[in-house]
Amino acid sequence: MIDEEGFQQQATQIGARIRKVQQNVATMQRHINQLAQTHGEDQSVKQQFHRMRLDTQQLIQDADSSLNNLNFGSARHLKLQRERLLDEFGSAINVFQEVQRKYVEQEKKFVREVKEHRHEMMSKHPTEDPLEADLGFPSTHPASQIQQQEEIDLRALEEQERAIQELEENIANVNEIYKKLGALVYEQGTVIDSIEASVENTAAFVEEGAQQLQQASRYRNKVRRRKVFLILLGIAILSTIFLVFYFGSN
Repeated sequence: MIDEEGFQQQATQIGARIRKVQQNVATMQRHINQLAQTHGEDQSVKQQFHRMRLDTQQLIQDADSSLNNLNFGSARHLKLQRERLLDEFGSAINVFQEVQRKYVEQEKKFVREVKEHRHEMMSKHPTEDPLEADLGFPSTHPASQIQQQEEIDLRALEEQERAIQELEENIANVNEIYKKLGALVYEQGTVIDSIEASVENTAAFVEEGAQQLQQASRYRNKVRRRKVFLILLGIAILSTIFLVFYFGSN
């Protein structure tokens, strides 16, 4: 079990990772916007996107591990702080997943458009270079060279489809982290609810005890007044008897 200072150090590190995830996601979104303008043809932007994605995935795994190992003892304010970190982390993961899904959808659209275009060109000009045919120029390349280019283009498309599949698998893996995070949030909320219920019960017991003390105090005062009344009544009766005998004897 770590002390509060150790807890705060770990919490600060986790918070820094969460903020870095948020910054990376914003950059990834800009990359997606850039690729949309070039119809997915800017390979340098794609490479930057994937490097950022891998870096963000590692940050998420590190933050998840740190949160699982973040001990908070029985201090309620530390539990609340951990709950806030869980909420922020969950929001960051959710946005990261949305950006990845958007990228996958965009890449699938680009691949589909390229395949449809190539199929259309090949059906119209089966022995010509699709690019030159599209521009209206006659074929200037030998059939073997055209076939080699076709194979290169096909390999590029296959590589792109494999990258999309890998990204979809990554989304599924991060979803598992998100599910575990949801369980942690639920568990944390249950613990805090239990604490709050205990505090409320304690407050109710204190209030009930105070009411009972007030009732006991009122009862004691009533008993005390009765005793005083009886004493005074006894004194009055004795005084009356004394006066009756005194005046009677005279």
